[in-house]
Amino acid sequence: MIRRPLLLCAAWLLCAAASPVPIGPVRLAAQPGTPLDATARRVAAADLNDGDAGSLLLLGSQPLGAAGTGPALFVQVQSQRSCGSAGCSTSIYLPTKAGWAKVLDAVSGNVVVEAGQHGGMHDLLVGKNDRWVWKGHAYADTQPAPQVDLRPRHPRPTAHRKPVHHAPPLHNGP
Repeated sequence: MIRRPLLLCAAWLLCAAASPVPIGPVRLAAQPGTPLDATARRVAAADLNDGDAGSLLLLGSQPLGAAGTGPALFVQVQSQRSCGSAGCSTSIYLPTKAGWAKVLDAVSGNVVVEAGQHGGMHDLLVGKNDRWVWKGHAYADTQPAPQVDLRPRHPRPTAHRKPVHHAPPLHNGP
């Protein structure tokens, strides 16, 4: 009889100890001089080098799921060279035993953590309607690539005869 209440208590404690993943937009902000900033500069060194001297580094950190996986690091480098008309690229890194692994690189200003999950990790919404799901080692886009019509826009000219020009009829005075 004591086992059941003890088991329920243990289950409740485990559930209470598990921190829920915050659902909603990931907040990115400059955090100069912090340990998180130093880590972001190390893992995103190539992206920072591609930018210009006045690059702004925005970052955030939050869990995405899966027990044993530390919080994800969200990094966005803003510069004239690294941002375009579609926005700036946001990269997401997860900690590994060997360091950090890039698990998503998407162009958009907003990343939203959704309630849905795949493989123990929460789905991500990038931009307004681009959903990404966990595929074991990285996030994968769920939108199929657009179909590209490779046919020429104008049909090839067909061999045909040159137009025949007829001389206008001669008029013999009135």
